[in-house]
Amino acid sequence: MDMEKVWEFCQKIDGLHHDGFQECFKGLRLTGFGSTGPEFHAHLLKENSEFAKSDYFYTGPMEFVHWTSIPNLFSILNGPSFRMYNLDSSDDEEEYGFAGKVLGLSPERIAIAKQYFFNLSFCPIAELDNRHVWEVYGEAYSRAAIVFTIDNDPMTWYNYHMAQVKYAGVEAFEKYREKVKEIEKANGIEMWCDLSPLIGFHKEARWADEKEVRISTYYPYQGYDAYLKFAKSDYRLKKGRNRVTNYIELPLWVKNECGWIQNSNPDLDRTQRLPEGYFEKHPKIRIKRVLVGAKSGLGMWEYDKLRHTIFQTCRDRLGYDVEVDLNMYRP
Repeated sequence: MDMEKVWEFCQKIDGLHHDGFQECFKGLRLTGFGSTGPEFHAHLLKENSEFAKSDYFYTGPMEFVHWTSIPNLFSILNGPSFRMYNLDSSDDEEEYGFAGKVLGLSPERIAIAKQYFFNLSFCPIAELDNRHVWEVYGEAYSRAAIVFTIDNDPMTWYNYHMAQVKYAGVEAFEKYREKVKEIEKANGIEMWCDLSPLIGFHKEARWADEKEVRISTYYPYQGYDAYLKFAKSDYRLKKGRNRVTNYIELPLWVKNECGWIQNSNPDLDRTQRLPEGYFEKHPKIRIKRVLVGAKSGLGMWEYDKLRHTIFQTCRDRLGYDVEVDLNMYRP
């Protein structure tokens, strides 16, 4: 087969694949189409703006709530950063596998993808007074709720995506798999497209009460040295399912112009040092409010001391005041 015919054949496969993909996943495009012999491959674009016309783009109010333990609250504020854990940390053992199996992915491929899909889970601000969510995420009102806003335009993010989790609803993956099979059979080829950035937003219907929104990133680093630099290890203890997990840090926005965190001695200065333009390509998260559940086990004088410590830590680490409320939500 001469080069002109090879090129025509590749263009034909590209067109068939792209048309079939867009029929299944409205508003999304593929790129990077290529082949190695009879094996054809493509991938999703990483610009978050490419997801804007799809079901994998969040369009609600940019205010959210994240529940955490009180010790972890201070880890977040002192970071100052949220931790984005990979899917090995999830309480749902079938996470990723739920949609991945529909695509016919092997257990080995699913296990690898879970290691490199990192996410931060939270709820829309409308769920702040949801009793069920306080019971589950707030562990029966014993934890703290962090209210935060996202203060930049998600359209500028790169390899960071935000959407509501979809409970069930994997018909598009089933349809896409059938279309790929048809193209492969009709043309004597094999095709591969890594849909992990979409797969990670699907869970089984039994988790629907979580009302979850998440920020995700897939393969956020290039090469092993970058992995060693940015990915950190943790360990989940759970009867019957102890496991190693990894996380990356998602920096919170710090008000660098505030005198509370500035110091003429560089070794003592607490201003945030990030690459230029960082918050154009990454979420810009600002802590707005912290609420402590009514059953955290603290007496009133301990509550008052905790409130002052949270308030002062925010000033010292973030450079701005954060509202702190205690005992506001009761079962």
